[in-house]
Amino acid sequence: MLYFLLVYQIIRVALDVGMPFYSYICTGVVAMIFFTYYRNRYDD
Repeated sequence: MLYFLLVYQIIRVALDVGMPFYSYICTGVVAMIFFTYYRNRYDD
């Protein structure tokens, strides 16, 4: 649940910020969090 809230807030920031560079940074952070969560959750 906390991962979802963190990712949701970062996506909101990425959509609201006016500069494309900051949107790319937010997208990269979300991708890192998602892949870390996925790796820890579903890795056998």
